[in-house]
Amino acid sequence: MPNSIYTVDVRMGCTGFVHSLSIAQSLIAGMGFKKGLVVTADKFSIYLSYRDYTVDTLFSDSAAAVLVEEDPKLFEIVAHDFGTDGTGVEHIIIPAGGSKLRISEETSKFESIKPGIERSKNYLYMNGRQVMKFANNTVPPSAERVFKKSGTTLSDIDWLVLHQANKLMLENIGELLGIDKEKNYINMWNKGNTIASSIPIAIKEILDSKKRLNNGRHWMVVGFGLGFAWGTTLLKYVGK
Repeated sequence: MPNSIYTVDVRMGCTGFVHSLSIAQSLIAGMGFKKGLVVTADKFSIYLSYRDYTVDTLFSDSAAAVLVEEDPKLFEIVAHDFGTDGTGVEHIIIPAGGSKLRISEETSKFESIKPGIERSKNYLYMNGRQVMKFANNTVPPSAERVFKKSGTTLSDIDWLVLHQANKLMLENIGELLGIDKEKNYINMWNKGNTIASSIPIAIKEILDSKKRLNNGRHWMVVGFGLGFAWGTTLLKYVGK
């Protein structure tokens, strides 16, 4: 790549793809750019305690890349909804490693939380119940705001592609939205939680399957996670 390209580093974890997609779209619309490459990459295994079953078996290292163009070939970006609730910061966190708490010999000591859960402050802590509560309370209203902005309804959606957090959470959100189960794409069984790459990976799998690719119909993609933060984007399939 030439060294004249415009670059942005977006550190939004599981909502990173949706946020980055909106940034690329804005730069193309507002600054005259022709193309943008959204790259997601997370080597999250280095932040997981192998002694903590609550996270060690959930996450996967991953990467994906999506080309955003002035003249789209597969999807038009129709509408967005974003939000952040900083009160949830303590529920998905790596306590040590920032300026508030530097990594040290003390933070590297493992603590026994309960059977099957041991970690140091250098590793990820996630309160799964609070994350699920946040997602259940946040995603459906966010989807409704996108429907209102775009003048669409649930009946216009061919695919719901949620951040692949865990199977139970995705099924719960699908039920709360009232979408048919076959439209709620889930690939957790062989991918795990791939952080920012989970949505583009899922989109690629659907495209490869050639299932329910209807021109002019809509896909809804939703990221949610650390922060707490969320992002919902409505796409219109324009492929052939």
